[in-house]
Amino acid sequence: MEFDKTHTFQFVLFRAKASPISLSSLSELVAKPVAGDNLSLSAFQSPTQSHQVRLNLPGSTPAPVLIHELRAASGIWRLTVAPDRIDLVFDAQGFKEVTGKDRTLEEVYERVKANLRAVGPELGVGINRVALVVTGRATAPATGAAELVAKVFFSEEVQGDAKAAGETVELTARVTRLKEWHFSQGSARVNHIQRADARVVYSSGKTKPWLEWQWDFNTSPLSPALLSAEQVGEFFEKATQLTSQGMADLSKTYSEIYP
Repeated sequence: MEFDKTHTFQFVLFRAKASPISLSSLSELVAKPVAGDNLSLSAFQSPTQSHQVRLNLPGSTPAPVLIHELRAASGIWRLTVAPDRIDLVFDAQGFKEVTGKDRTLEEVYERVKANLRAVGPELGVGINRVALVVTGRATAPATGAAELVAKVFFSEEVQGDAKAAGETVELTARVTRLKEWHFSQGSARVNHIQRADARVVYSSGKTKPWLEWQWDFNTSPLSPALLSAEQVGEFFEKATQLTSQGMADLSKTYSEIYP
């Protein structure tokens, strides 16, 4: 299946301390060219776009926090820097609209894997959590996508209701599994989160069914620990493989239901 509305690949590095970081050094490192296809990522544009948000922390007064956002290739790549995290996002659907080419998660990770591993040691940033989040939104079949969500997440009874015309038109699911991942050195507890949302939007007297799906792998916030460059790389490698397999399985199920 094709996520024809939005499709993003988000790589997240959580910082152990909210210490100052050089935006120019970070952006240069993340955009550093590699051998092969650089997927239009060569340099982030300046000036930096910044805005303030207020964080609500238990036992404290909401405090303003400055968020910096840098863009490359007309926004196909976005680098967002907050006090506690660094997010690198690739807009796969935007890239396709501009170039006419599809890019897989494996190809995008191959472009940035060395850059992501280098952030901690080269910039002196302590990384204590990491995450890979892939989100896609698609135009659903005219009958809606509830049957697909039911097939992946729910019992046969719910699947039957979703298959029957008009029985179930909207369906939402979220499953979180906590697993232990073993690296070449050490291990980490990792949340495996999969979320799906089949909705029908009513506009101008017409119905517009759509489907949103998300895969989210992240090291557990319950047991944060400093991660080495090797552990960061091994996490993203495995998360990329599992997410890619999940997308392939979803496409297969989709084609079986909606041939």
